[in-house]
Amino acid sequence: MHGTIFSIGTFRLSDTPVEGLRLGVKTSEGETIAVHAGPRPYCESQNIELHYGDEVTITGAPSRIAAWRGEFLMASTIQRGNKTYHLRDSDGTPRWTTGGSTENRSSEQ
Repeated sequence: MHGTIFSIGTFRLSDTPVEGLRLGVKTSEGETIAVHAGPRPYCESQNIELHYGDEVTITGAPSRIAAWRGEFLMASTIQRGNKTYHLRDSDGTPRWTTGGSTENRSSEQ
């Protein structure tokens, strides 16, 4: 999915104290997509830099949480310019739970 970030915020599930990073992205077709990147502390530890107005390409899987209305995209990768942030493995496993590691998981192209 390719689009422009129009909002950046956080979300919190009722059963966890950790905030998640949420993006609002508008596609070139005018569709708005809610994107969940991952836990805010993990995103900060990876030096993920995203800003209002950034053009991004995001891969991931459509998801739902029973307590919330609507669908969102659970991001696996977020690409901004020549920087790609890897958030989940190809099978959807979050990178922040893989051995508890917080090593840098971004790459430049």
